[in-house]
Amino acid sequence: MGWPVDDTWKAIAASPHGITWLVTSTRGTQTLSANMEVADATWTATWDGNQVTSEWKGSICDPLMDLFTQDPLCALAPWGQQLHVRAAMEAGRTWQAACPIGVFRIEETSVSDGGVWILQGTSGWRQPGFTDRFAPSGQQLDTTGRDMLQQLADEKWVTGKHPRNVDVRQAMTHIVDGTGVRLGMWQDDTRIPADMDWGRDRLEAALTVAKAAGKTLWCDRVGALQLVDDKTGRGRWEFSPSDDVGVSWMPSASRDGVSNGAAVQAETNGSRTEIWGAAYDEVSPLAWGGPFGRVPDISTSPTAHATVTANREAEDRLRTSMKARTATVHITVLDVNEGPVFYPDPMMVTRQEDLSVGSVLLTVNATDPDSLQHQTIRWVSGSGTTDGRWAGMAFPFQSQKLVVRSRHH
Repeated sequence: MGWPVDDTWKAIAASPHGITWLVTSTRGTQTLSANMEVADATWTATWDGNQVTSEWKGSICDPLMDLFTQDPLCALAPWGQQLHVRAAMEAGRTWQAACPIGVFRIEETSVSDGGVWILQGTSGWRQPGFTDRFAPSGQQLDTTGRDMLQQLADEKWVTGKHPRNVDVRQAMTHIVDGTGVRLGMWQDDTRIPADMDWGRDRLEAALTVAKAAGKTLWCDRVGALQLVDDKTGRGRWEFSPSDDVGVSWMPSASRDGVSNGAAVQAETNGSRTEIWGAAYDEVSPLAWGGPFGRVPDISTSPTAHATVTANREAEDRLRTSMKARTATVHITVLDVNEGPVFYPDPMMVTRQEDLSVGSVLLTVNATDPDSLQHQTIRWVSGSGTTDGRWAGMAFPFQSQKLVVRSRHH
């Protein structure tokens, strides 16, 4: 399962060099973000004797805070986005050579180190920017991706119609049809049993076909599904190149438990005729058959006595499922917006009427206890204007002192 390297790679490997990850995010045929910076990552491959599965976990730097947002089409959302991972070697200050590690469907993303956000009254959430005398702090995102075998595991069969009297290649073509998983450049004309059990999902079927052919199933480094000679054994490998209210905003999103279709089967009542109903999400970014895949919620019903009833129940289940789609946000309060503290409070001052001009009448101190917000304090005098308005002045402060002096006798 190696990857061929050229003379440039060999030359760099033989000289002082660094190793890092290069990660590009795609969704369907669209590239969302290329060569994202990775702080730390681990790639794990596990062989259980019938299949090789792999997983990539990494901490991705997001200085502009635009890789993981509320937009379901953002680069690191788990709604059909894929990570194309390469290991690269550095010579000098440029990445001279890189080899593919794998293609991984994003399963989950969460913020491990986020910037500070501020709630401004009714204006909503905002992140402190340069106008607040803060520099954007960015965020670090923990992302988990699994190889494309997971796509086959999620796609449950919603039909009992399968081909008969076909060879291994033809059976695998039927299994991956419409999933976004592609077959590698291999051929196997071994015939599969006519009464083969296709299982509950496409991965079960693929493993059954691979076993019938005496092969091991795995996705190669460019994401293609391969069948290789089965060498009995198991193993595990890891690769980690290490050579107003201020809150901590830590959102996360996961594919776990999210479906984009519903299938309802009538409970058996002695009849040999199966009754199925189905409904599919056809409008959202997670639509059935799109980059997210085909992930049905399958259930049985004692009341689905006809196809029309089963379809109606499936539509109800899908509607409920779509309403329940949520994102998890962990919020930690860092600072509460307190008002300024005046000392002393209240203050009453008595002075002689004949004080000289410039004499100090009183001294007022005000301190802002907020550590995250740079606010403005306004000093107001009520002696003031002919139209009855208050006169005053404003300036930003952390701690300020006002001295009032006499202007006339």
